[in-house]
Amino acid sequence: MNSQTSLVATNVRLQQWALQIRECQNRPSGMNVETWCVDHGITKANYYYRLKQVRKACLKTVVQSQPEFVDLSSMVSNDTAVPVSKPAAVLRSPAGLTLEVENTASDSFIRSLVRAMIHAE
Repeated sequence: MNSQTSLVATNVRLQQWALQIRECQNRPSGMNVETWCVDHGITKANYYYRLKQVRKACLKTVVQSQPEFVDLSSMVSNDTAVPVSKPAAVLRSPAGLTLEVENTASDSFIRSLVRAMIHAE
């Protein structure tokens, strides 16, 4: 019971910190982080600590839910009346992004796409 309470408290704290970070990122142009922190009663070091903790939590969530690969070879039709480029694979991220990859895409390009999808919101 105690560990469950601790987990809930941690999640609530991370949500509060995420809102605070979003507010700081949407601060007026010309205002630096240090000024924003003073106005909101936290130290600059504390802000960056919170930012690091929120990023770690987000990364942990993303790593646990990797993009899904779907094989489209069985979906290719025999209809040759209208030539349409068919993707070789479709990548779907947990964030709802979908990318279609042609069979001419290089391995390094596909790796870059997957990395970008993992970090996309």
